[in-house]
Amino acid sequence: MSTAVENVWYWAPFQDSDRSAEGWIFGITALTCVFLVTSLRLFLRRGVHGLDDAFICGSLASYMIQHALLFYALRVGLGKDNELLRAEQQHSVATAFLASDILALVSHYLAKLSIAWFIRRSFFNHALINAWSCHALIGAIVGSGVVSLILAGVARFPLGALKGITAVPVTFHSWTAITALDVINEIVLAAVPTWLVLTIMKKGSQKTLVSIVFLSRLPLCAMSILHLTRINFALSDEAEIIIRLLGCSGTFEVLLVWSLISASIPALKSLVQPFNDIKDVVEEKDAGRGGPQGAFFYRGG
Repeated sequence: MSTAVENVWYWAPFQDSDRSAEGWIFGITALTCVFLVTSLRLFLRRGVHGLDDAFICGSLASYMIQHALLFYALRVGLGKDNELLRAEQQHSVATAFLASDILALVSHYLAKLSIAWFIRRSFFNHALINAWSCHALIGAIVGSGVVSLILAGVARFPLGALKGITAVPVTFHSWTAITALDVINEIVLAAVPTWLVLTIMKKGSQKTLVSIVFLSRLPLCAMSILHLTRINFALSDEAEIIIRLLGCSGTFEVLLVWSLISASIPALKSLVQPFNDIKDVVEEKDAGRGGPQGAFFYRGG
């Protein structure tokens, strides 16, 4: 890699020993994209906001605070060789990185709750899904989020590894469990509504469109596993852990960007009508049954 031009001030230079510029470029780009998409979602749903919108607002707030911590870590040395940093600087980077990871998990699980509440509003009171099922889905996500936060606190990655207070296997196994919970949650969030859509909707084009909306979260499974491999790579050499944290940050940022964006996809105007039409598509299944049945799409609440 070419050396930096002399007598020029760099906010974050591209060098073999300092790759923090990559973090700044990607971080600012990701934050801008997520903010614009979420703002568009809230604008399109003006006047009919529900609890799913409240969850996505909380997710965005956590995401912005997480970025503030990540940018602080970049300023104090994230992305630089360990040799360029004093022990105190390394610990400052690790502390900020740990806090940003915890907030990233909060943001990610709030985005999951937004989708789960959207599913509840879309299919609640249908014969194939009842209040207990909706509450079980939401409860499972909340429980998984709490467990993931506890595990992240136990692992204390990367601060625990730098200070030698957390064994590497403990850190890796903790994040393996976090990844497993994440993947299971995403599979359920994609599979349950897709199955309901394929079961109750009649029009093939609408089935395809609405199914794609929910299945769009499945790539998060691969992103979560990729993030775990980057953590394992960072833990494999403590002497290079600070510069390798940039790879961990990058994979987690990709995951978060798509998590928040895919949670906002159902709010696009071109997708609203197929969801509104869900209530009209199972007359023969409801015929002869007493009491109100069918799937209902509530625009608010």
